[in-house]
Amino acid sequence: MQDLVNAVCDRVSSIAGLHSVDCTQPPPASSFMAEPLRDFGVAGPYCRKVNMWCGDQTDAGLFFTGPLPLDSRQVYAVVSTLATETGNATYVGLSVNDASTYLAPTGTVDTFLKGSADGYADSVNNTDKFFVHFFTRSCDQLTDLLPPARFRQDCTEIGEDMVPKKGDTDAPGDPALFGMFWPGIRDYTAPGSARGPDTTKLLTPRILTFTPQ
Repeated sequence: MQDLVNAVCDRVSSIAGLHSVDCTQPPPASSFMAEPLRDFGVAGPYCRKVNMWCGDQTDAGLFFTGPLPLDSRQVYAVVSTLATETGNATYVGLSVNDASTYLAPTGTVDTFLKGSADGYADSVNNTDKFFVHFFTRSCDQLTDLLPPARFRQDCTEIGEDMVPKKGDTDAPGDPALFGMFWPGIRDYTAPGSARGPDTTKLLTPRILTFTPQ
């Protein structure tokens, strides 16, 4: 997957004119998405202790990040294996989560993610097993990067109606987290099973933060 990360870094930098410290070597720890059970020991019973039901988390492999800011023209690229194509899941969801409320106002699924890495096939093998998806306030920054046929498919715009901007005085949620979101990947139920994939056997997804140079 590092070859794909390198290709994304090169393409976004040279075509979109954006910069990312997450493209340096060795990769910063912050550029790896977290898996709650593996990294934090968080499972369903802990949710129930605060009166929140979230199951036992065995039906899906889950990866997410901490809160990420949006209001300074940041562009985020999620680079990961597509578990439906590697035989590890029957359904994949990639969600936008409002950090101030934990609500998920939008997202995309494996049928739209499929093919998103094919544009990097000239330098990366097996691109059909991966996906690349961008999140930002305005996808116009990526007009020259993404093919027109996939522009809206490969970039999700996060409007202020989904995640309120920093300083908003009317929106519900925690004001300290306005202007921030976190992406979440859910790999649901491995084929032939009622359980999700073993996340210890999955490549950890990457989250790359790009900013204007």
